[in-house]
Amino acid sequence: MNLTNVRKLAASAKALGESADAGAFTVLAGLATSESPLVRRLAASAVAKLAGIADSAASVEIEYWGMDTPRYKAGMYLKQDLYMHAGKRLISLYPEDKQHLDLALGEKLKRLKE
Repeated sequence: MNLTNVRKLAASAKALGESADAGAFTVLAGLATSESPLVRRLAASAVAKLAGIADSAASVEIEYWGMDTPRYKAGMYLKQDLYMHAGKRLISLYPEDKQHLDLALGEKLKRLKE
């Protein structure tokens, strides 16, 4: 993905998060699967803002845990523990969530809001 496209998608994700338009969720779910880490992060932040669980000073971390090796899982558990001890909110996504990302992410965001 070229830098111009990354910048456009990143700006779009940021604007959608500030739009207060619930209809933006579908577009943001698509941006959350971008090959660009910057676009994915901004899309996740925008989704959290639209869900009403984050403001500009707070954030929700979204991690995709896509591998299933012992070493990877050890790192995953360590990172989850670090998030918890730092007081950060974490949404974990797994390979089975990819097929219905909008539903999976929506449900996990609702649980954070409760």
